[in-house]
Amino acid sequence: MSALLLPALAHAQAEYSGATFKRTNLLVSDLDRSLTVYQDILGFSLAGRAKAVDDSYIYELFQLSEKAVLHFALLSAGSQQQRTMALVEVTGVDIPRRQAPYTSAVVLGVTDLEGIVAKLRALGLEVAPANLGTGNEGSQFIEQAFVDFDGNVVLLYEWQPR
Repeated sequence: MSALLLPALAHAQAEYSGATFKRTNLLVSDLDRSLTVYQDILGFSLAGRAKAVDDSYIYELFQLSEKAVLHFALLSAGSQQQRTMALVEVTGVDIPRRQAPYTSAVVLGVTDLEGIVAKLRALGLEVAPANLGTGNEGSQFIEQAFVDFDGNVVLLYEWQPR
């Protein structure tokens, strides 16, 4: 990044006083299976794995029974987006698979959308038809959603060369 841009960037960040994004948490039924999607196919790096402590706020957040056993994996998307996703495995209680109509989606920018979609389909995951979109100044992108093993919706998009 140009040294001339750094003071302007710091000033813009100093003026912002709203919320900042920390991470998204997705409940999953099988952590290793989910890592095949999020780590092996989508390319997130594993920042750590652990068992949640018995009094973790995750129980309250997701209204989980104290009978639930929680293990999680923290995932990073490069050095600038550390621990931005947590996959939280829930065992010991039944968690219903999310189904349509869905109430949220994770949106991810990718390269090689076609290759990623082929790998997702090979796992038997539901993949929606692709859509061509237009961004600012006429730039184009392809977006395509899939539903992971636990019913979490993920929208992938790839900018097209001009």
